[in-house]
Amino acid sequence: MSGPRETLPSPAKKDTLAPDTEAALDRVMSIEGAIACALVDHRAGMVLGTRSAGEAFDIELVAGAKSELIRIEMATSRALGLDARLEDMLTILEAQYHLIRPLPCSDSKFLYLVIDRARGNLALARHHLVAIERSWCPEPDDPPRSRSA
Repeated sequence: MSGPRETLPSPAKKDTLAPDTEAALDRVMSIEGAIACALVDHRAGMVLGTRSAGEAFDIELVAGAKSELIRIEMATSRALGLDARLEDMLTILEAQYHLIRPLPCSDSKFLYLVIDRARGNLALARHHLVAIERSWCPEPDDPPRSRSA
C-alpha cells in the first residue's frame, strides 16, 4: 500500500464557473490549430466536457491523466512555500502543444487544449485562452463580457 493520499485544503473561494461550458469549449476549439480541448476537474479526476476536431486523439484519457500532473505541481508549489497562482503549464511535443490553464474562478477546474504545431500559434492560442477565461470567469468587479466572439 502506498502512503496516505494527499488531501487538498478546503477551497478558499467558491466555485463560480459559468454554466455555459458547451459554448466556452466551442470557443476554445475555434483557436487556430486546435485538435482537442477539455474542461477537467482535477480534484475529482473527471472530464466535464470535451471537444475534438475529429482527429484520432483520446482527449478524455489524456485530460484525465493531466489531473495528476496539476495535483503534483500544486503540491510541489505548496511544499516550496510558493504563494502564486499557477497560470498555465505547457508540454511541447514534436507535432503538438499541450496547454493546461487552471481557471481562476475555480480551485479545481482547468482548461486543456491540444494544438497542432504546424497549424497553430502558441502565443495566439494563449492570448485567446485568456480572453475566453475572462469571459467565462470574470473578476467580481468586472462587468459581464460578451461570450459571442
